[in-house]
Amino acid sequence: MLVQVPTFVFYRAAKEVGRHVGSSRGDLIGKILQQQNTLGIAPPPMQRPAKKVVRQPTQRKPQPSPASLWR
Repeated sequence: MLVQVPTFVFYRAAKEVGRHVGSSRGDLIGKILQQQNTLGIAPPPMQRPAKKVVRQPTQRKPQPSPASLWR
């Protein structure tokens, strides 16, 4: 039985400096942040959740009926 597991390999100056095996998004992000911290790279700023835009319904003009167009 074959099992496929995602593997992420981190390189620095052509040398392997880290490896993450698995599909856990949180663990992968943690590993990336750990590698950035090791290199003295500041983490990206936190993103705020996007504001939900509430649109007001537009008022439509009444359309003439097809029968009234032929009068």
